[in-house]
Order: sequence, then C-alpha cells, then structure tokens
Amino acid sequence: MRAFKLALLILALVPAVWLRAPKPVPPRETRIGLVDLMPALGAELPETGALHLVGAWQITGRTKGLATLSGLAQTRRGLVAVGDRGHVLWFARPDGSGPWQTHFDRLVHLD
Repeated sequence: MRAFKLALLILALVPAVWLRAPKPVPPRETRIGLVDLMPALGAELPETGALHLVGAWQITGRTKGLATLSGLAQTRRGLVAVGDRGHVLWFARPDGSGPWQTHFDRLVHLD
C-alpha cells in the first residue's frame, strides 16, 4: 500500500515540477546581410555635378536593434553604426577586400 501511495505522489508531482521548469530561451536571430544597391540605382542616378556615387548598400537582418541604427562613423578597421537604443554595429567596409564581417553589440551593458 505504501508503494502505491508513493507512486501516486510521484505521478502527481512530476507534471507540476515539469510545468514550472523555466522554458528554454529561443535563439536570437543575429544573422546580418548586405545587399548591393548599385546595380538597381546605376541607371536612375541623376547628374550631381562633381559628386559621384561609387557605392550604396543596404544592411539587412531580423535583429531588432538593427532598425534603430542612425549614426555612422569610419574607424581604422572599418565602419561603426550607433543606434538610438544603445546598439552598435561594427562592420568591415563593404567595398574592401576579403569577406564582409560584422559584430553586433550594445553600447552599454546594463546587466
């Protein structure tokens, strides 16, 4: 009889413990891509005098912080874009040699 009661107790506790266990965090999409816009823009660019556009790119991705990027600066290693919500995207020049590399981070870690 004791074994039967113990088995019932275990069967009652297992679902409760399993349901209260923390859910795994879904993986964040951090893939960032680059689209060359010059083939589409080349024929439509107006004459601007002495200025000549040599490249235009669109940075794509599903990362939320990517949409808030508003400032851009050049560094020795490439470019850095800073967002309104504290995100920073470090990336190599798109027209440079070698593979295009990015590093997405936060400006200030509040953890």
